[in-house]
Amino acid sequence: MKRSIEIIAAARRQPTARWMQGAGAALAALAALLCAAAPAQSQTVAAPKYYEAKDLGAVAEQRPLGCIARNGTIGLTRRLVGSPNGLNDRAVVYAGPSDFLLFYPPGQDTWVRGCNRKNEFVGSYAGHAVIWDVDWTTGPQILPTSKHVTGEALALNDKRQVVGKLPADIDGNDSVFYATVWNTSQAPGDAQVSVRTLFPGVAVAINNFGQVAATREDLVKGNRAMFVENGGASATPLLPAHAVSSEAAGISELGQLLGQYVDGSGRHGGFVWYHSTYTLLWPARLGTTPQAHTQARAISFNGMVVVGQSYDITSQGVVNRRATVWPQAGTARDLNAEASMANGAPLSFTLIDAIGVADDGSVLCEGRTAGGGRRAVLLKPRVGGSWS
Repeated sequence: MKRSIEIIAAARRQPTARWMQGAGAALAALAALLCAAAPAQSQTVAAPKYYEAKDLGAVAEQRPLGCIARNGTIGLTRRLVGSPNGLNDRAVVYAGPSDFLLFYPPGQDTWVRGCNRKNEFVGSYAGHAVIWDVDWTTGPQILPTSKHVTGEALALNDKRQVVGKLPADIDGNDSVFYATVWNTSQAPGDAQVSVRTLFPGVAVAINNFGQVAATREDLVKGNRAMFVENGGASATPLLPAHAVSSEAAGISELGQLLGQYVDGSGRHGGFVWYHSTYTLLWPARLGTTPQAHTQARAISFNGMVVVGQSYDITSQGVVNRRATVWPQAGTARDLNAEASMANGAPLSFTLIDAIGVADDGSVLCEGRTAGGGRRAVLLKPRVGGSWS
């Protein structure tokens, strides 16, 4: 600073024109000195990750992780420690931090598969396909079957239409299942329920228009994803070009069917089908290397977002899985690169699968800790968040 004052004083002793020239140079020198001494005021700050991750806790290892409804309601299957009779798996509703509502009745092995916007859930209870409601106190509604055999419910819409599968015979041979639709009364106390089997396979999703995503199983020709409507009267087999088999995974309110295929080289890939047009879901990158396979899990109600996983299989048989999102008009993104904890810290687990997406873009994921523990993780889009 003393040096800059001396520069200005010397300039003032010169003639006017020369003083003006010298003063300009002196002021420039002073500005340079001040800027050098002051901290930078416009440093580039990295935008926050697109998603904020919330750890919802441990979930059962051998059961389906759970579901997320369009309105963000979450059902999970948790492993309870020290429960009687060794029955440890419980279907629960996530109701906030450290707050889980157990489905009735206690003391039974239960797990949840699907949910709707009316806080109704489907899953399995004592080997039966059932519907739960968090407000009921009388226990789950057991879905009847046409042959009095046990079944599995996988999804339901807001009209309490349920899809899943039933064993093909009553003699205990569960090797063949039939894709099944249950049309239940919209009044939980009404026991009027009809059951309809479609074809060998499984029905995995149903939208509010009654359109169903299902898989027809065929050991000779290969499995086919099926778009089913009109109560099962119309069923369209789907198979992308160069694929040898396909399976259904979900359906949007617009009738877009989500699925996955296997081609002749053994590559697995996801796809979205709509009005005879196929859109293939390419894998995300693991670091700088593209992964080889994709597995589609869920599509948003308006078809704008698809979630699932990308994965590689090493020569040693190790599967490297990464939860993946396909945003509208966007390339596949590894969710591990797009999310951080609430305080901006790195994730404390690896996101290996994304199983559902809500209307607001929230994604329910499966995470794995360094020790191998299985976690349920909710990713919520941040205000001002940015893709990497």
